[in-house]
Amino acid sequence: MLAKIASIVILSAFTFPTFSTAMGQDSSANELAREVIQHEVQAQEEDHSHWRYHQETKKDGKQEVKEVIETKDGSIERLVSINGRPLSTEGFLIHQGK
Repeated sequence: MLAKIASIVILSAFTFPTFSTAMGQDSSANELAREVIQHEVQAQEEDHSHWRYHQETKKDGKQEVKEVIETKDGSIERLVSINGRPLSTEGFLIHQGK
């Protein structure tokens, strides 16, 4: 991710060579790249958001869909369907114990 950001910043610096002058700053392209990367790293370190999503995988020839919920202590997941079919109550209870 950081490499991608750095590439974009560096390409932008070469594409728009008057960027630092237009901004009223005498920053070089390297300084600009460092500042952008530092800002992105800081934003990632301060991000404490949690996500909820469905994860699809193929396992033993079956397509499984799991619901994943991120918490501050790690991720929690549960199987919700196999081959496009929701789990029965019995299937849910069997997989819940794993």
